[in-house]
Amino acid sequence: MSSKHKITKRKDGLYQADYYVNTIEFGKKRQFVYGKTEEIVREKLRLAIINSSSGCPVLTTNLTVEKYMLDWVKHAKRLSDTTRCNYTSAIKTHILPYIGTKRLSSLNVQTIQQLINCLMKNGKSVRTTQIVRNILSRALREAEPSHLVTPNIVKYVQLEKYRPKKREIWSLENCILFLNSIQGHKYELFFTLYITYGLRRGEVIPLTWEDIDFELGIIHINKQYTIAGKDFILTTPKTDSSIRDLPLLPHIKSLLDRLVTDSKRGPIIEENGKLINPRSINYEFNKLIKENSLPKVTLHSLRHFAATGLKDAGLPVKEVQEVLGHSNPKTTLQFYQHGSEHIKQNGLENYSKILNFA
Repeated sequence: MSSKHKITKRKDGLYQADYYVNTIEFGKKRQFVYGKTEEIVREKLRLAIINSSSGCPVLTTNLTVEKYMLDWVKHAKRLSDTTRCNYTSAIKTHILPYIGTKRLSSLNVQTIQQLINCLMKNGKSVRTTQIVRNILSRALREAEPSHLVTPNIVKYVQLEKYRPKKREIWSLENCILFLNSIQGHKYELFFTLYITYGLRRGEVIPLTWEDIDFELGIIHINKQYTIAGKDFILTTPKTDSSIRDLPLLPHIKSLLDRLVTDSKRGPIIEENGKLINPRSINYEFNKLIKENSLPKVTLHSLRHFAATGLKDAGLPVKEVQEVLGHSNPKTTLQFYQHGSEHIKQNGLENYSKILNFA
């Protein structure tokens, strides 16, 4: 170590030494290391000099995590309105209270790992920590080209393995019971569309008469109604595969023909001339489940039921994917198609016959 790096004792009893580094913003800049003993300072100084001589400029920006993250989520490209709203909420709730005041340039793997560990310790789910890591990974990756943050610090953060809960879906008998119970209900068309095509809630609500081509027998799915914070917003679907045409089946056409309306314009399912509140749908669905003593499931599980039903009806995976509007057939197979006990029973019995066990 060069003699020019002098170790001195401060008035508070600590030892210090200085050295110079190349920074992004200010060129050569004086830095300090501190310790309780000369030996500690000497070792810190040795490591600092090795690091500074590596040729990598040192990050010294005073930009805080809070300032960067809020600015990033506000202007980030390729984020839908709903995703932007959800990201903002997660940043404010799960990131800023822990590391918001830290300098962006000071972030490292240990800092992010401590954040994740704190979230888990405070009772947050594995899924929440996964979302937090994904947000930080995306945001900090976009800060790397400007040398605002050390590269790849989120890459090495460890998470517990996320195991999604098995989603319960109705049997065919329960679904038929539900369909019989909603005859004449104000949301009969909504639930029938949902179960028939496996549509998303936000795809059924904004359907208009203009989306129904009676002549060609087609339903155009091209809008998405979503919850963004406390507001509801009407947007185009986030993926091209979600924009799709579906055949207008006879029982759906019959329900449409029965609707009493002054004009074949505007939403086909409405309340007082306005789009129905998504939360009202969930409320009515849970109420119908209770009234008919049906197994408790979520509204979204009807989409899973449709995927499994279409598979059991013999529709190939590619076509099921297109009906559901998935961008990837893996999603259809992994998350939406569930095993059917009677199909497995019949299949195993037939297999046993082939093996002469019968």
